[in-house]
Amino acid sequence: MAPEAGDFSLIVTSVESSGIPEAAKQFGAAFGLDDTIASQICKSAPIIFAQKLTKQEVKAISPVLADLSKAGMELRVSARVATKLPKVNLTVRPQFTAGCVAIVSG
Repeated sequence: MAPEAGDFSLIVTSVESSGIPEAAKQFGAAFGLDDTIASQICKSAPIIFAQKLTKQEVKAISPVLADLSKAGMELRVSARVATKLPKVNLTVRPQFTAGCVAIVSG
C-alpha cells in the first residue's frame, strides 16, 4: 500500500566536495534559500531537507532534483527516514510546486 499524501521526505544524501559551491548555488536558487544556508545544507549531507511532502509535490520537483543531480548532488525521496539523520529546520517552508521552483543555469 502506498504511503498517504504528506508522508515523503527529501534527503540530501551527498554532494561532491569539489562541486559544493556550484551545487549550493543551484540548490539555493531551486528552493529560494540564502546562499549561506544552501552551502551549509550541502556540506552537512546526509541531511533531511524537507518532510511531509505530498505525492504532488514530489512529482512537481522531480525535474529539479534531476538537474541538481547533474550539479553533483545526490538526493533521495523516501517514505521511510532513519530518525538518526539531522534535519533542516527552516522558519518558512519552501514551495514544492512546479511553478515556484527554478534552477539557475551555470
